[in-house]
Amino acid sequence: MKKNFFMLMVLCLPFLSLAQTEADIDGFRGLKWDTPKSEFQFELVKSKNKTPGYQGFDRVDEHLTFEGVKAHVITYVFDGETFVGINIGIEKQDLESVLNAFKIKYGEPIVKDTPFLINYEYYLEKTMISITFFPMMEGTKTVSIGMGKLQKIHERGKNDKSVKLRF
Repeated sequence: MKKNFFMLMVLCLPFLSLAQTEADIDGFRGLKWDTPKSEFQFELVKSKNKTPGYQGFDRVDEHLTFEGVKAHVITYVFDGETFVGINIGIEKQDLESVLNAFKIKYGEPIVKDTPFLINYEYYLEKTMISITFFPMMEGTKTVSIGMGKLQKIHERGKNDKSVKLRF
């Protein structure tokens, strides 16, 4: 009997560990990618945060916390009237905390290091995440987290995963 129980536990363990990890995300705060702007149940105002090629909006009375750290901006990004991504600005002192949380959830990122920026990228099934740090910039607001629908990256980049959403 003990042997059967042990074998059952050994067989189930991989499935239990998979069930406890976040393998993918399909949106932000309950809003799935491709949700029309008309279906948002809260007020949006035009963002001061620039999102070239897209429209950026900030939520009125947004709870500016992400992965346990305070954000200075959270911008909802639209392609026309369709929700395709999010841009979150955090302070540079919170970068390691967010990277550690993402490593636990998604594993090691692809790191692209240049003299002007360091990019930490995750390619999930439905979503691409890009955490960008600008070490040359002065001030504390030098980290941008972009999350967006992976399909949009493929459409604009012709299936080249080195191309990311520009927000």
